[in-house]
Amino acid sequence: MGSLLPSNESAPKFAQLYIYDVANEVSNRMSQFPHSTPTSSLDETIVGDLIQMLASTNCLVGLFRHASLKLSEPTNPVYKLQLLCQRTNDTRQYNDPTSNDIGGLIVGDIGDYWSERDIIIETWSNTLQRNSKLHPKFMALQYPLLFPFGEDGYQTNISFANHDGHISRKHQRVPMRAFYAYLIQEREYGEDTLIKGGRLYQQFLVDAFANNEEDRLDYIRMNQNDLWPDLYHNISEVVLKGDVQGSSTGKIILPSSVTDVYAIEFRKRGLPHTHILIWLASKFKFKTTNDIDSIVSAKIPDKNIDPLCHEIVSKFMIHGPCGVARPGAQCMSGNVCTKSFPKKFRSSTTLGNNGFVYYRRREFRDNFVLKNGIMLFNDYVAPYNKELLMRYNAQIKYLFKNVSKGPDRCRAILQNDTDDEIQAYLNCHFICPYEAVWRIFQFPIHSSYPPFERLQIHLSFQQNIVFSGNESLQSVLRRPGELYFLRLLLNYIKGSTGFADLRKIRGIVYPTFQLACKAYGLLGDDKEWSKAFCEAIATASSPQLR
Repeated sequence: MGSLLPSNESAPKFAQLYIYDVANEVSNRMSQFPHSTPTSSLDETIVGDLIQMLASTNCLVGLFRHASLKLSEPTNPVYKLQLLCQRTNDTRQYNDPTSNDIGGLIVGDIGDYWSERDIIIETWSNTLQRNSKLHPKFMALQYPLLFPFGEDGYQTNISFANHDGHISRKHQRVPMRAFYAYLIQEREYGEDTLIKGGRLYQQFLVDAFANNEEDRLDYIRMNQNDLWPDLYHNISEVVLKGDVQGSSTGKIILPSSVTDVYAIEFRKRGLPHTHILIWLASKFKFKTTNDIDSIVSAKIPDKNIDPLCHEIVSKFMIHGPCGVARPGAQCMSGNVCTKSFPKKFRSSTTLGNNGFVYYRRREFRDNFVLKNGIMLFNDYVAPYNKELLMRYNAQIKYLFKNVSKGPDRCRAILQNDTDDEIQAYLNCHFICPYEAVWRIFQFPIHSSYPPFERLQIHLSFQQNIVFSGNESLQSVLRRPGELYFLRLLLNYIKGSTGFADLRKIRGIVYPTFQLACKAYGLLGDDKEWSKAFCEAIATASSPQLR
């Protein structure tokens, strides 16, 4: 928080509104809204009632009011208000004062008392000090209307308790995510001020998730030496990277009929949507245009024959209007629709040489959808499956594109001095309130069936290792020659049961993978060099190949 009093010729804002010029507090608060918003639309009575409500119920407001009285005294020293974070005692007994005659005021320099977890408010300061996300009053200070009584929020020493009030031995402390998941539950009885906060509640949700993510990443930063050796020696690494159920790890037979993978995204549009990719066995695949027409359609249904399907298609599956009809549409770039609408009319479905399907779109003018006063025909229909569309009553498109485009982004920060992937993630990741709730409740974001993990190719006893940050990389790296020959053998020999079995050629176990490759006939000519270049052509650029 910043200073308790505004600087010279500056209007009061934020917590200063509780302290400075309280006689005109209503007008001061109303003046904080943007100039584009007419103040005449604000009800002074409601603003005044909210001020009185907070003054009578919120313990934090009482502290600021008391600070205001002290700062208005003629012999005013430099006062600083400090809200202590530690909650070693029952907060019902050692709670914050609510009357105006008691205040937590500490006199002295800010360096006289230092605490990593405290919020410190200093007068006449030209700098801002960030509030700790672990302070119990963090959310109450940020959202006084959502927490009108100044209730404590998350703190690090909350113990897990069973329904009968006994402390759980299995879980010692409540993590931040679990606390917020408990806090935002809808309940039949009790206070529901928080979830009725509208857009302010949405902002709170994003703050809660951001605090949780930052706390989690801070834990990773501060516990590198303890965390990674544990992951290395336990199955936790497999569970973390692959499947959430450790019992599912191991050797399984991939099903021949169907496998699938999905990813849930939000894309700054609000409610979640999912990208699903399904692999089918050869006998179930759609190989002809008639097969495609039986499952994918790009037409507007007849309103008289199928009114329900016509209504759903009109609501979810019509693009635009754009193009010449509406050149200012969001999808337009350089007078061209970025989604390639309107499509060309086609009398039949065709398979393009580029692997794309061009769906049947008959030029039939009797069936149309009216949007923004413009008649749209089959050339503006996004391809859909009728059965799925009717069943789920939602936008379901058939697309040939990436299943996952990664998390939402708003900006990027480049750093040359350090390679801090965690900091880049914090700076760039965009979270909407709906995704915040989704992740706080730990709903699934992605899944695959069957679960799988990409295994590292390594020599015996040379898997991932843990080393100190001040250790020279030259002392860690090893010559990769044998690893190359190991990979070479794996490309030709199938079904090996171990390293020794892989070095066994025609009944002889060779001491090195290089000798095994030579005995297998893989090093007698230059075909491996040719194969390496052919393999690199698919991904490498011309300078890399040269």
